[in-house]
Amino acid sequence: MAHYVEKVAQGDENTIAKSTFEIRKRSVRTQFDFEVIVPDDRGVVELKCKKSMKSVYIWQFHDGETPIFKEAARGITNSAVITNLQSGLTYWFRVLIVSGLNDSILGPKAATVN
Repeated sequence: MAHYVEKVAQGDENTIAKSTFEIRKRSVRTQFDFEVIVPDDRGVVELKCKKSMKSVYIWQFHDGETPIFKEAARGITNSAVITNLQSGLTYWFRVLIVSGLNDSILGPKAATVN
């Protein structure tokens, strides 16, 4: 019933108030799309992205000098840890999310490795 009143009222608070339904502000959910975390460990980067159902995540990077992305990891989890990176160098990271329906690429994002 509330959905019906909201649809008929089309956002008009007076119409909603007349229906004796409570007027609430819509909550806004914020979720990161893609995050690069540089921990204190030397040569290590942690990558995280939003969760996507029934997807494969392909984590890629390049060192900035050669703008060709290399695969670092592949799997079904929405996070990865990349090791053996050169300290002090800035890398670019991205993730390809392959689901078969709505494939997407998140990034690239740059980070300087400790």
